[in-house]
Amino acid sequence: MNGIETNEGVSKPRIETIKIRFILNSLFKSDEKTQSIPILMVTAKWQREYVMEAANAGTDSYIVKPFNLVELVDKIKEMLH
Repeated sequence: MNGIETNEGVSKPRIETIKIRFILNSLFKSDEKTQSIPILMVTAKWQREYVMEAANAGTDSYIVKPFNLVELVDKIKEMLH
């Protein structure tokens, strides 16, 4: 099982997985104990609607795969300042 298939082996759309991540981001950001911890979303989704939805869900930064180490380190530094 790869995280997308159900126990019956039927594939589910990836969009459901993405929605769950956005919901988790929102929950994480709504808890005062965790809201100050930055969230970096790493994904292959580059379309503007995904980037905007991630931002609306509380994602602090967004990086699209594939990426290089320098780009990742720069994003992390940017988020920590």
